[in-house]
Amino acid sequence: FDGSNENVFLTKHFDKLYHLSRSFRFGSNIANLAQKIIKLNSDHIVTGTEQTHAIRPNSKAYLFRTNAKLFESMLDFAYSNKLRGDRIRINLMKANEDESAYLEILAFLGLYYRHTNYKYYAEHRNIFPAELPASLTQFNKRFNEDRTLTFEDVYNEQYDGLSDDIHSIYTYAKVQKNFIEKYIALQEAINDIYATQEVTAITMHRSKGLEWDDVIIAEPSKLYYADREGTVKRNPNYMQEMNLMYVAVTRARKRLNALAFAADLENESIKDFEEQSFIIGDKENETSQTCVA
Repeated sequence: FDGSNENVFLTKHFDKLYHLSRSFRFGSNIANLAQKIIKLNSDHIVTGTEQTHAIRPNSKAYLFRTNAKLFESMLDFAYSNKLRGDRIRINLMKANEDESAYLEILAFLGLYYRHTNYKYYAEHRNIFPAELPASLTQFNKRFNEDRTLTFEDVYNEQYDGLSDDIHSIYTYAKVQKNFIEKYIALQEAINDIYATQEVTAITMHRSKGLEWDDVIIAEPSKLYYADREGTVKRNPNYMQEMNLMYVAVTRARKRLNALAFAADLENESIKDFEEQSFIIGDKENETSQTCVA
């Protein structure tokens, strides 16, 4: 069990070691799918149960590795649903616990538009934080020290001191033409009490101990990464990423969409994983659902 004293395992030989946690409630087919992912580089054995447990019906969650990718994806998701006329409420679950991260992202976007499109920034400046977080004060200071610098100049100069969230949101911002419209759509979706559907968006770190009927892994892991020259490398914190992957793939009760892991699996020479699907029986409704990988 999580938190147990593993010294007990030194006293006797075990053929198999089972790691149990709150995720033990998922079904056997979810366990089979999770096991195929976990076995990339782990001795964890994932098991399931056929027992049924009370859970919110038709619940759906999108899991992200980073706050920035969550924010970007939900901006696009909310805006596309608004254009179609769909009323879907977006629950940014536990976002209040990541408030500093979201404030940093918004503050950076404010700096970006202030120095690249001031008219656009001035029209919507109330959306952005009035004060910069400490992590961005030096970034902003450089513009006052040398007014010939472009935003790209300062970004490249400060690159190593910026977070992964900032690198991601900068790439996103450069290709956006209607960020404000998307941001307004997201706020409307968050506060829409008349929506007919609700989805949850949450980081993998925050999802530990929680479950949903449907889980979509919406962002690839960092088992491998491309450096600034484009060379693909194995993450030096590989096992930490594996642990995060373990949390992510065991949050589903009925359906798990793990296509985001396809690149990782290809790097590990598991070629047939992408096309696999597992049928999961629903005892209560006597129907079947598909768990797609």
